[in-house]
Amino acid sequence: MKYAKYISETTVNTTIPKHGRDAEGRLVTGNLENRPDVLALLDYHPMVEEDMPSTTVEGHHYEKRYSPPDSNDMIVQYWISVEDPPAPPPPTKVYSKLKILIAAEEAGLSDQFIDMLESDRKISYIWNASNTIEDNALLRAYVPGIATALGKTEQEIMAFLDEYCQVD
Repeated sequence: MKYAKYISETTVNTTIPKHGRDAEGRLVTGNLENRPDVLALLDYHPMVEEDMPSTTVEGHHYEKRYSPPDSNDMIVQYWISVEDPPAPPPPTKVYSKLKILIAAEEAGLSDQFIDMLESDRKISYIWNASNTIEDNALLRAYVPGIATALGKTEQEIMAFLDEYCQVD
């Protein structure tokens, strides 16, 4: 028989203490699993466990729950179907300005890139004010202009940044 101490609907303690006192107050040590009377005084109760259901619903998973000791002085472990949490958003890509400059030079695009930076005060200001460039709405707003200035497609610009310029 498995024994547990009820903590909450989602938590039980199944670690059996190494010692306790019996009804007369005497210290009892050793394997207390053979002493349900001592375990009951320590608020440990027999626990009945259900098998996890084999059927699943798309977008759900099963989680264990526990009922408080019932009239039979038992804890019952059961399963509930819970909706899966939403997937975390993908991490924001961050590009190194130095890697962008080096990659542009290696691709033979450095002159066009520098001309583009110098042609727009806003782009120049943003470039000079940052250490890195994040893949965010602001970058996405400038990608069409960057693509046009460099004679590339927007997809080519983003693939170039992803392949050569991400911060490690």
